[in-house]
Amino acid sequence: FQFMLRGAIKEAGIIAILNRYYFQQTGRYPLGKSFSVRQAPKNHQELLKLVTENFDAQFMPTIVGVGDTVNSSVVEHGDRLEVRRGGSDRNFLHLIQDLGRTYKSGNVVAYIDSSGGELSNRKPVRVGTDAAGYKIAIEGPGDPRDLDDPLKLDVVFAGGHEEYCRCICEAATRRAARTS
Repeated sequence: FQFMLRGAIKEAGIIAILNRYYFQQTGRYPLGKSFSVRQAPKNHQELLKLVTENFDAQFMPTIVGVGDTVNSSVVEHGDRLEVRRGGSDRNFLHLIQDLGRTYKSGNVVAYIDSSGGELSNRKPVRVGTDAAGYKIAIEGPGDPRDLDDPLKLDVVFAGGHEEYCRCICEAATRRAARTS
């Protein structure tokens, strides 16, 4: 789901969706039926705490977060480095990642390189091959000097939305073949 509402905070939307999902699974809204994203905390740790204090691990689903706006840059100021992290998808992907770690639910954080190298604030992803012959991201979308970035991407679609769409269609086809 993409939250494009004015002033919307995507990570609060995750919590609203989880609240409804839990109702479907359990018949109970962990945060109440009238919970609104406007009631959600704005801070990452407080959002994580809200979920861990109210949502039963038994029903936590696996969440796949997909984003195309994540960046980081390192700026030199004399003898010190300043790290700047941004992108409108960063915080909600980070929350999905941390929920997966906390609940051991197998969440996946995917990045789609939709810039094609054309946007100055997004570093294009460079792809290489590992020892087993698998494609791996060897650089991007963040600054390689940003070693402490808490957001770790699990899957990178360097080929943009076309590669992502092919992957989803192939997965759906395989699933349909298994269930028929």
